[in-house]
Amino acid sequence: TPPSTLAPIAPSPAAPTRPAFPATCQAVVFEAAGLGFALPLGAIGRIVHRSLLRQDPKIPGLLYLDDQPLDVVDLSLLLQQTQAARPDSGAAEAQFFILTEVGRAMAIAIDAPPVIMALPLGNVRDLPQAQRQQLRDLAEQMAVVEIGETPSSLFLLDLQALAALGLA
Repeated sequence: TPPSTLAPIAPSPAAPTRPAFPATCQAVVFEAAGLGFALPLGAIGRIVHRSLLRQDPKIPGLLYLDDQPLDVVDLSLLLQQTQAARPDSGAAEAQFFILTEVGRAMAIAIDAPPVIMALPLGNVRDLPQAQRQQLRDLAEQMAVVEIGETPSSLFLLDLQALAALGLA
């Protein structure tokens, strides 16, 4: 067969592409016990000011939002910050609460409003075991991000581990 009569080779159809993983994750970033923490935005139910919550004077550590009980988690106390080292610690003084639910509703006490930021997933690293233990296994990973012009470490809070402690 003369070469001019050969059918041209059709280009192969493009191989199906797998969707790329996102480069960032929207996260709620906050400080507790002098450390930076982050939670994925999807894990957050609401962020509320103390004025929206009602405290039960008979049961310390229990707050209500619209008659729904919330277990309060104070990371400063949980991570063994003493009252002397940080006199303003304690859920009683916290002005904001991050509401989330892992089995049951909980409120994470924080002193200042959190910020929402795009957390670069390429900067996420596993924590060494010793550092995990210092954090009571509440974080297994961290990310180094620039807040302003300063590099900061953010520990990725593990809500399942927090709930497993029986404190939330």
